[in-house]
Amino acid sequence: TLVADDSNPLAVFPEALYKAESLRTFLIQHRGYLYPGRVASKLSFEFTKFGSLRVLDASNTPNMTGLSSSIGSLKHLRYLNFCRTDIRTLPNTICSLWNLQVLNLDYCRALESLPKHLARLRSLQHLYLKDCRLIQSMPPKIGQLTCLKRLDLFVVGKRKGCQLSELQDLNLRGQLRVEHLERVGNLMDAKKANLIGKQNLRRLDLSWESTNGSELQEQLLEALQPHPNLQNLDIQGYMGTHFPLWMRDSVLNNLVDIRFSDCSNCLQLPPFGQLPSLRSLYIRGMDFVEYIYDSDFHGSGFPSL
Repeated sequence: TLVADDSNPLAVFPEALYKAESLRTFLIQHRGYLYPGRVASKLSFEFTKFGSLRVLDASNTPNMTGLSSSIGSLKHLRYLNFCRTDIRTLPNTICSLWNLQVLNLDYCRALESLPKHLARLRSLQHLYLKDCRLIQSMPPKIGQLTCLKRLDLFVVGKRKGCQLSELQDLNLRGQLRVEHLERVGNLMDAKKANLIGKQNLRRLDLSWESTNGSELQEQLLEALQPHPNLQNLDIQGYMGTHFPLWMRDSVLNNLVDIRFSDCSNCLQLPPFGQLPSLRSLYIRGMDFVEYIYDSDFHGSGFPSL
């Protein structure tokens, strides 16, 4: 374990550690306070000295903005954690870590993009990207990561290989947030994403950033029907006037939490009162809602709310 603080910044690496060539696990811990204006640092270790390394954890290391390209020499690395750092980019050499199974970039709010050839990491099983706000598109052909089980964020791109259909063959679990759905120009891409076949997903966030026609968005949301096992659904920026049939038919009986925000054109709400497990319903920025669609339902409604 290397402890970094104000007197020992990351840029200063103890030379004695280079003698530990058989090191398997390397943890970097920060001790101290994050002062405004502190000088940013780069993780510039000579990684070629640690060819046996399996685990590298530099999470919660403030002001770490960069990474040495020599990290590509860690061919046996399985676990890489930069959660809650200020890292902006990852070197392209990271794509040569053939045995990497976990890449944790949660809450890397300064991260601007992912390496172009990320799809070469064929052993990758978990890609944590929660709250990575600056990523504007996914790297091409992420659908080739067939071992991937966890993908927190998918940002729809316009280029070939960056479209929504890349999700088709990924057996994802846990949570998935899909951003920039206004970039989907082909409904077939939405159907190919196969959200209805992802039975291990428990949370799904769907987000639009700008309008591209309410009718098109209605058709798109209809095509994005999730599996009935889903428990949490969050929809943001949807500009359709009506919600899809799969919401009205109460096929998502396992839903526990529903959140709608800035769906400003919607005129009606689906019959959420029929959902037996619903415990939380959050609605914001939906000023034109006139009624709740209830079909022929007769009952008290919202049994768990």
